[in-house]
Amino acid sequence: MLSKLFARKKMTNEEERNDLEDRVCSMLHDQKMINIIPIITNVMYGTLVQLENTEKVWSEIKDIIDRGIQKHKEKKDGIS
Repeated sequence: MLSKLFARKKMTNEEERNDLEDRVCSMLHDQKMINIIPIITNVMYGTLVQLENTEKVWSEIKDIIDRGIQKHKEKKDGIS
């Protein structure tokens, strides 16, 4: 399972974000919410290092987690 979480493939920034949101959603669904931040920083490293300051990095990470949580709620409620 962890090898799947850390698997790297060539993706655009938007594909990376969507993939990470799905991972957050999946971990919430499986009630296995391990520390997601290292996974996000590993996958999004190239994008995150280009951001101007720490505040923007945390904002990007928070947005990914929030959207993953939203996807989880929608699946749980039967919307998606």
